[in-house]
Order: sequence, then structure tokens, then C-alpha cells
Amino acid sequence: KECERRSKMKKLIAEIRRNWKLGRYDDVLKLIEQNKSYETSYLLTWRGMAIQLSNDDRYSLRDAELAFRKAIRIDPRCVDAMIELAWLYKNVYDDNRKGIYWMKKAQKILSSQELHIHEFFSSLVEEAEDDTASSVVK
Repeated sequence: KECERRSKMKKLIAEIRRNWKLGRYDDVLKLIEQNKSYETSYLLTWRGMAIQLSNDDRYSLRDAELAFRKAIRIDPRCVDAMIELAWLYKNVYDDNRKGIYWMKKAQKILSSQELHIHEFFSSLVEEAEDDTASSVVK
């Protein structure tokens, strides 16, 4: 049974990635919704990202936020969801404080090697801190 489950999950992820590459974000959401029994932090992160890019008006940015938060509840070390949540707060909600919080939380989890992969991450923290400092000065 476990092998079947893993096999189905692999196929689901492959289908999600295929649709993502084609820009079919609504189809990504449908696949995830149809497979709720496989609700993992990984799929919830995909869900949150797809909601932000989807044309489906059944979803709101709040739904994306909740998907990222649920991913983090399931896996408190889900760095991808933390980074996505940080981006959402900083760039969409214009909430630097929460953006910085989630960026720093993810940064603590990432090893120095992984930080090189996420070079943009450090620049976002610096930029967000600069924005926060300049807004305090104003």
C-alpha cells in the first residue's frame, strides 16, 4: 500500500510540475484539490503559489497565506513555505515586519550551503530591513 501511495504521489507531483511549466495554475489547483488525501507541506506550498497566479476568483490571497501557514504547521522546517510567505507579506501585503520575520525564520533553518542557492534571500532581508528603517526615520 505504501508503495502505491508513493507512486501515486510521484505521478501527482510530475503532473503538477508539468502544468506549472505550462502556466496552467488553475489546473495545478484542481489537481491539488482532487488529491486532498495527499495534503503535505510540499503540496500546500504549491497550492499557495498557484493561488497567487491563478485566474480562479474562488481563491483570495488570504487562501494563499493560509496554505503557506498550514504547510508550516505540518512541517515547521518547510523553508519553501516560509520564503513564499515572506514574499507575500513583503511584496503583496507591504508588511515588512512579517516579511522579515518569516525570512529570518527560514534563514535560521537553511545551512550556509543552501543559503548560496537562495542568494536572493539575503538581499531581500537587507532590503526589507532598509525599508523598515527608512519608514521609521520618516
